[in-house]
Amino acid sequence: MTTVSTDLLVIGKGPAGISASLYAVRGGLSVLVVSRDAGLLWKDAAVGNYFGFPGPVSGRQLLEDSWANTARLGVSFLDAEATGIAPETDGSFLVSTTAGPVRCLALVIATGQARKAPRIEGLDALTGRGVAFCTLCDAYFHRGKPVAVLGDGAFALHEARELAAIASSVTLLANGRTPSEAYLDEARSRGWPVDLRPIRRLEGQDTLTGVSFDSGDSLPLSGLFIAEGMAGSLSFAVSLGLETEGGALKVDRRGATAQPGIFGAGDCVGGILQLSVAVGEGAAAGISALEYVRRAKKAHGHPD
Repeated sequence: MTTVSTDLLVIGKGPAGISASLYAVRGGLSVLVVSRDAGLLWKDAAVGNYFGFPGPVSGRQLLEDSWANTARLGVSFLDAEATGIAPETDGSFLVSTTAGPVRCLALVIATGQARKAPRIEGLDALTGRGVAFCTLCDAYFHRGKPVAVLGDGAFALHEARELAAIASSVTLLANGRTPSEAYLDEARSRGWPVDLRPIRRLEGQDTLTGVSFDSGDSLPLSGLFIAEGMAGSLSFAVSLGLETEGGALKVDRRGATAQPGIFGAGDCVGGILQLSVAVGEGAAAGISALEYVRRAKKAHGHPD
């Protein structure tokens, strides 16, 4: 396969990756974004906590408009998966992708974090339509209404605490698993019902209306929050030998990893997993990558 060359390779086309690419391309770099997955934002039907809009906007619209803007500025996109990296003797990187190798002077990793999702009938169809993965993002839409949290660990309890201040009621769904005694104790102390029965399917056409159990009973709901833990999408980062901390890629305030020329931004670096934060982190990483590439080119006698 022919090797593609670019100044900056951005892995991930979510808000962090696109923000990084914007700052880099406007600084004069050639930028290639490689990704197959648009992430959870693509499924969000209504983003109501982002600056600059008079009302909620869909995640799909935000992403499509952002992609169009970056393409207008000269950013290229590659629909592929990055699978490995090898440092070159001249300081560049050779990145393996499912579409062929890419040589770059710097990398921004913005791969996000994959939330664990159970295999339940109706989950995919109703995600963003009553089914959510983030209380900070979507709890507001269910104020004064009954909701449930699906999960049997500490993350589920955390989400339930957030929802309890907004929803009319919170039910914990363990989906056939047996939670810890600490989980059950907190639920009892807070008055949250815990339903251990396996879930058969999610009910609703255009929006979620409830869940039905294998027992044949059903529970009416306005919202269902998936909180079965988070699986950090760090297998790629780990394969590079990059340092991680608390299940996230470790970076400094400017998005730099300990490996010169490799930067990180967005949900994969942990912290507050919010759209506005990811955009800011992407900007920092993009600026840092821009400055790094300029220094690298100057060191090798290339014009800016």
